[in-house]
Amino acid sequence: MLNIKKKFAGSVAKNPNAGDTNIFLGNILIEVVAENYKQLLHERIFLGDDRPLDPPIRANERVMSGLFGNAITAISERSRTEVRIDRESYIQDPEDADDEMSTISTHGRIDYLAWYARRTFAIELKMSNMNCESCNVSDRTKTKWKAVVKQAGNAQSWLRKSQGLDNERYPNPLSLALMVVVGRRAVGKKSDALDENMASQKTNFLDALQKLSPSPQFIASYEFPKELRRQAVRKKGSPKDEEIYIPFIAFIARAAVNSVQ
Repeated sequence: MLNIKKKFAGSVAKNPNAGDTNIFLGNILIEVVAENYKQLLHERIFLGDDRPLDPPIRANERVMSGLFGNAITAISERSRTEVRIDRESYIQDPEDADDEMSTISTHGRIDYLAWYARRTFAIELKMSNMNCESCNVSDRTKTKWKAVVKQAGNAQSWLRKSQGLDNERYPNPLSLALMVVVGRRAVGKKSDALDENMASQKTNFLDALQKLSPSPQFIASYEFPKELRRQAVRKKGSPKDEEIYIPFIAFIARAAVNSVQ
């Protein structure tokens, strides 16, 4: 089940004439979890009950990015991936470097660019993991969140300049920092009681993410069906015949905006 705990509240982000960001992102997440569920069912039916599941939504960023790319394409008038941009400040991230160049560059790439209603959206995507029992936000998760927020800010600066040159092509730009956080824990001896405290764990999980800096403006969660929560352990990108318990996933986002025209 997909649930939205917190929505964008700003008047620019909610503007229905330009394109409501809550509806845009909500529709993307619906497509993402629906496709993920479809793949889970396929694995269960055709691989059998004795094989751990390996859904794309909790894989690595490269696998998950395809899931989001398809979802964005499905709900947008048109979209592009890995859009190259020029930027004034450089975020040192190996993913942004050209293969033939060093990592120090004045160029970057927007993960997704989408045209929806009367708005141009840039979306920067990252993923992380968090123990669903302790709900301690790691330094790695904090660093990833700050990095994707800054990337969205750089994307918005580029879109504002592009809008100034061609407002018809880049109307009402808004950039989103989006991070997927997978709730997980090891499967131990008391595996039969894993779901007993799931509801309270999810509440604590989302509350912990709300305390990130800067604060997420949008928070949603997806609960895996009870019978599909035991999933394959991934080591170096490949699923293994070991199990890990993944009851839910969180989606957090923050917008970089300018005024609607």
